[in-house]
Amino acid sequence: MVAQGLRGNSYPRVVMDIGIASGRPPDVYRAAGANTVHLALRGTRDAHVRDRDTRVRITLPLAQAAMLWRLLDTVLTADEKQAPRE
Repeated sequence: MVAQGLRGNSYPRVVMDIGIASGRPPDVYRAAGANTVHLALRGTRDAHVRDRDTRVRITLPLAQAAMLWRLLDTVLTADEKQAPRE
């Protein structure tokens, strides 16, 4: 079995796919001078588990954080980019 990534990339092994729905703003942190950005998303898992409250923590090197920024830019409309901050 080969898992498919969001953009159709094939992974050489099986990966766990966890869906999370969140209405909460993400936490983003970068220490002064650090080469990484920390991103935390908290929401509710779509799986049938006892405790569905879930937090996903991701640490991205700056190059990947910049790539994420560019990818988000391609899928958001101008109005969505101007949405009020929470």
